Amino acid sequence: NIGRMRQALDEMEENLKAYEKLIVEEEEHRIYDEIMNQMPDYRKNLETMISLRQKNGDEGDEMAWDFYNKNMHESLLAMEKKVVELVVMNETQAQDALKSANATYENARNTIIITAAVALVLGLGLGLMLTFSITRPLGQVVKAAEQVALGDVNVELEDGARDETGML
Repeated sequence: NIGRMRQALDEMEENLKAYEKLIVEEEEHRIYDEIMNQMPDYRKNLETMISLRQKNGDEGDEMAWDFYNKNMHESLLAMEKKVVELVVMNETQAQDALKSANATYENARNTIIITAAVALVLGLGLGLMLTFSITRPLGQVVKAAEQVALGDVNVELEDGARDETGML
C-alpha cells in the first residue's frame, strides 16, 4: 500500500530526528549524518517508483520493481547496514553504561556499609564509656554503703567527679 509506505518513511525520519538528540559519540553522529543525507534521495526514488506504478497500468508494477532493483535496492541495503551499525553502537554504549552504573552502585553500597560499621563501633564505644562513667562511681558508692552498713564509718571515696554521681 502506497500510503503505508509513505507513512513508514515519515515515521522513520521522525524517529531518526528524535534519535539525533541521543547521540553521544562522533562516529555515531557521522553514521547518523550518512543516513540522513540518503533520506532525500530515497524519498525521491520512492516517489518515482510510486509514480511509475500509478501511471503505467498493468506494466507499472514491473516498471516500479525494475526501478527499485536498479536504483533503490543497493542504497536501501547500505542504509540498513548503517542503521545496524547504530544499533550495535547503542548496545555497546548501553553495556558500558550498565557496567558504570553497577560500579557506582557497588561503591555506594560499600561506602554505606563501611559508614554504618564505623558508626556502630563508635556508638558502642561511646555507649560503653557512658555506661562505665555511671556504673563505676555507683559501684564505689554501693561498696561504701555496704561498709557503713557493717559498721565501718571511716569509708573514704574518691571525689574526682563533679556530676550527680560524684555528689552522691
